[in-house]
Amino acid sequence: MGEMLARVRIRPHFSSGKSDGFIINSIKSGSIFQKMGIQNGDIIKSVNDQDIKSPDEMLKLYNGLKSGSAINLNIKRKGKTQKLEYVFE
Repeated sequence: MGEMLARVRIRPHFSSGKSDGFIINSIKSGSIFQKMGIQNGDIIKSVNDQDIKSPDEMLKLYNGLKSGSAINLNIKRKGKTQKLEYVFE
């Protein structure tokens, strides 16, 4: 996980003083984040329809991912909500 996180900067994002996801920046070329279609400035709102509001929730979902599993991300990009799908190989 440490190697993966060295390829991106992930910080909690707040709206009206409340945590509402994680903002992604400094995505390295060729990283899993780039392959998933995530762009700098995207805010990950939920993973597999589960809201992500704390680092513990993010870690729990990360640990649940297995090779070959599919993941659905709800993100906010430039003020618009989008859904990204990715299958781990």
